[in-house]
Amino acid sequence: MDREVKKVFVIGLDSAPPELLFGKFLDELPNIKWLVERSYYGPMKSCIPAITIPAWMVMNTGKTPGELGLYGFRHRKKGTYNDIWIAHSLMVKEKAIWDYIAEKGKKSILVGVPPSYPPKPINGCLVGCFITPDTSVDYTYPKELKVEIENLVGEYIFDVIFRRDNRDEVKEQLWEMTKKRFEVIRYLIENKDWDFFKFVEIGLDRVHHAFWKYFDETHHLYPGDDNPYKNVIFEYYKLLDKEIGKTLKLLDLDETAILIVSDHGIKAMKGVFAINQWLIEEGLLKIKNPEILNKIDRSKVVNECYCNLNSWRKNIKFEDLEVDWNKTIAWAWGGYYSRIFLNVKGREPNGIIEPEKYYDVREEIAEIIRDKRP
Repeated sequence: MDREVKKVFVIGLDSAPPELLFGKFLDELPNIKWLVERSYYGPMKSCIPAITIPAWMVMNTGKTPGELGLYGFRHRKKGTYNDIWIAHSLMVKEKAIWDYIAEKGKKSILVGVPPSYPPKPINGCLVGCFITPDTSVDYTYPKELKVEIENLVGEYIFDVIFRRDNRDEVKEQLWEMTKKRFEVIRYLIENKDWDFFKFVEIGLDRVHHAFWKYFDETHHLYPGDDNPYKNVIFEYYKLLDKEIGKTLKLLDLDETAILIVSDHGIKAMKGVFAINQWLIEEGLLKIKNPEILNKIDRSKVVNECYCNLNSWRKNIKFEDLEVDWNKTIAWAWGGYYSRIFLNVKGREPNGIIEPEKYYDVREEIAEIIRDKRP
């Protein structure tokens, strides 16, 4: 039967892998399964880089990361080599879907949609995302909404610190954060006017980060089937399903289109690619203290599961290199993905690439990378 859609409700699950959500776990997620069985669904491509910021805003604006000027959490300050600024909402200049909706006189509610701090005015209500520093700042639009939230759930939780040894504490805080988020979502559904509602639950991404090696039997650090955290990820999916089910009961399903969306997936990490070390070996990054490379224990590199920004070993950071900028063509930032920067004359303090040669040099480096692929 055809039905007239009057509202749109978007469930954003950060880092939801289709192979789990639509596959391995689906039969144990009755509410999500109910939606899936009545929907079109499947895996979709994310943007490049496939990372929380910029992927959610790519989805919301239809623009590429290049058009948005957002490539991740950290960005290099203009005219510097390694000074950074952190992504925030004010850097987004393109119209998002809720801006177009507002032009039609319709109202939106946004909860936790990255990047949404500091909160920008919208025709409706907004609650900030995980980049919000803490509850001491204004994190809602309108400002008064903050009081309503804190009267409802106490101290609101934007994110949890998931890279720490006390996994029990991480789990406890994840559950608390998610329950509070859904309580706020249901309050807004019932008490505010809206035509478009979108929220993003960052907890799914955090539970993947913190507990993946305990869950994935193929992970090189998997501690065995009897480990106490083996089912934490599955239990969190069930928590999400339960909260989504309680939320669906508040919606008029005859007139509301419901979407479940994600920004990227998840997989195990084994080893790192030492991007700046590689650039040195290719002669693109010149350093004045090459003896520092002797500190690298190459036999241990494959055992590193996370590469800190600008480092290939935790005891050798980019800041430890004496870069000869007058001879350097390119350098990079590492992490979950890499960004290679070109040292352009007139743009960087000691740039050596002629501006008219920029695209040629960029393609030459790209070709070298393509040739090195396994």
